[in-house]
Amino acid sequence: MNYVAHAMGSVEDPYWLAGTAVPDWIRVSDHRSRVQIARLRFDSTDPREAALASGVQRHFDDDRWFHRTSAFHDVSDELTMRIAALEPENRHMRAFFLGHVLLELLLDAALIERDPAMLPRYYASLAQVDVEMIGRVAGGWTEPSAERLVLFAERFRHERFLFDYLDDRTLLHRLTQISRRVRLTRLPDGMERLLPGARALVRGAADALMTRGSVAA
Repeated sequence: MNYVAHAMGSVEDPYWLAGTAVPDWIRVSDHRSRVQIARLRFDSTDPREAALASGVQRHFDDDRWFHRTSAFHDVSDELTMRIAALEPENRHMRAFFLGHVLLELLLDAALIERDPAMLPRYYASLAQVDVEMIGRVAGGWTEPSAERLVLFAERFRHERFLFDYLDDRTLLHRLTQISRRVRLTRLPDGMERLLPGARALVRGAADALMTRGSVAA
């Protein structure tokens, strides 16, 4: 899942909402760091810290069921095949990775399309959190660079790049950024032409993708 899908249910709770994003903020800001679930605190006397920990736990709970469902595997496999077909001889394309990431970005887009007012509320809620406090608290769960985490969280709030998922051109730009971050030199030729059909595929499967359904064989 990506940011919007993780946040479905309570975008009005700022620290819970930030918690659903924290694992990805840490991963992007410092790829060496990972949240240690055993170190999350739900009994803090600070309600903000408890809400933050609950949001982080929601993120990992979501990923566990989401990536095991038949809907995820069916749609991800279809996107992987479509991407691989763009350059059949390219052994370095990592089509499965691209299919997985594209599915998650397009699922966020489909959820935003359903409720256009949700994303402004999402960012308005995040604007209320103290990212310096989040950096201090996250240091008890992992060993990230607190400064890097805070800088990325501020950038995330400022750039509002989740809106970019709604347009194929800007979505392609974001997908290119992700690919470079994992050291893919380029996207396959024809990727932009693939996006409208991929968007329709994920839009049609959104309900199944957001339902704790059957586990894939």
